[in-house]
Amino acid sequence: DSFKYLDERFADIQMLHYRLKGFEALSPQQKAYVYYLSQATLAGRDITFDQFCQCNLEIRKIFETIYEYYEGDRKCEAFEALVVYLKQNFSRGTLMQPGNVLNYDFSVAKLFMFSTLIFGIVGMGIGTLIAFQMAYPDLNYLAGEYATFSRLRPLHTNGVIYGFMLSGIWATWYYVGQRVLKVSMSESKFLMFIGKLHFWLYILIIALAVITLFAGITTSKEYAELEWPIDILVVICWVLWGVSIFGLIGIRREKTLYVSIWYYIATFLGVAMLYLFNNMAVPTYFVTGLGDWWHSVSMYAGSNDALVQWWWGHNAVAFVFTVAIVAQIYYFLPKESGQPIFSYKLSVFAFWGLMFVYIWAGGHHLIYSATPDWMQTMGSIFSIVLILPSWGSAINILLTMKGEWGQLRESPLIKF
Repeated sequence: DSFKYLDERFADIQMLHYRLKGFEALSPQQKAYVYYLSQATLAGRDITFDQFCQCNLEIRKIFETIYEYYEGDRKCEAFEALVVYLKQNFSRGTLMQPGNVLNYDFSVAKLFMFSTLIFGIVGMGIGTLIAFQMAYPDLNYLAGEYATFSRLRPLHTNGVIYGFMLSGIWATWYYVGQRVLKVSMSESKFLMFIGKLHFWLYILIIALAVITLFAGITTSKEYAELEWPIDILVVICWVLWGVSIFGLIGIRREKTLYVSIWYYIATFLGVAMLYLFNNMAVPTYFVTGLGDWWHSVSMYAGSNDALVQWWWGHNAVAFVFTVAIVAQIYYFLPKESGQPIFSYKLSVFAFWGLMFVYIWAGGHHLIYSATPDWMQTMGSIFSIVLILPSWGSAINILLTMKGEWGQLRESPLIKF
């Protein structure tokens, strides 16, 4: 066979020729079809270039013009280096990829990562202490009323859920969001300001939460203990995150929204809706003139209050402990393992299953209570149906690692 498969070699790339046996025997119509397919491939390359960077095609055209019309010494070292550079990047289709062009700004992500570590250690440390208090009751009197189980447990739950978990979610959002959307925070001074304002307002809220919970100032609603002035700050903080999410989406280069972004958006929308409805309260001082100015009572009464509370309480776990974590897994697992997600369709199916089913399962917290029987039954049924989307995500994750379980011995991130 005299066909020459090897073509030019430059840098670390060897160009090859491919011969399609039987091409000569094709009919003119079939050959025309093959030609149009080749043109479609070239167009696809242009689409890829354009998706990587909004100026990519223009930059490539400039390089092509320089190469074609340069009238200087084409044998000089600088021009030959340019030619090798262009051949490398044109052949790989990597000209001006975000990794080469975009300088991702992770300053906000780092701030939230530091707060994740601090709140995780403190929150879990308090949890360890109150666990010992149940075995050794005398530990309740370490610092008078301020070290009792009743004062420390809200600090533990709020510290872990809204300190450790939310910090981690926001740290990964400000990291993953930029990479998946192919856009840098530094490209928008407004979004950078919003991100930093988001962080410092969040730290202020945590500080106020610690002070008020230590002082015993709470609404007495589990996972929703903060009084109305702090609730208002929480809403503002949450809106700032929403501005960051949809702001980055609005200036993104990657047109397709990867499934992780879906889960982050769902976390934002779900918690926003639930938090607003559950924390509606009446400030007693401003309505009746009685009590402290920060005191309030729930807008709901009796079993209605219980229903709304556990609609929130259950789904605080759903959207903070589950949905946002799945968003992180769908980015970091394939990124770290080098394995593509087993089934993107299954990830989307599990997403919509979680959204539809999870939010109505909160009634199982109120079994044998004064709430209507049909609502308790519905909550129980939806809890059982919830197995499907939950296992859908779990199976997708497990099958992604099929044949690659050896990486668990080598990668702490995959193990985590």
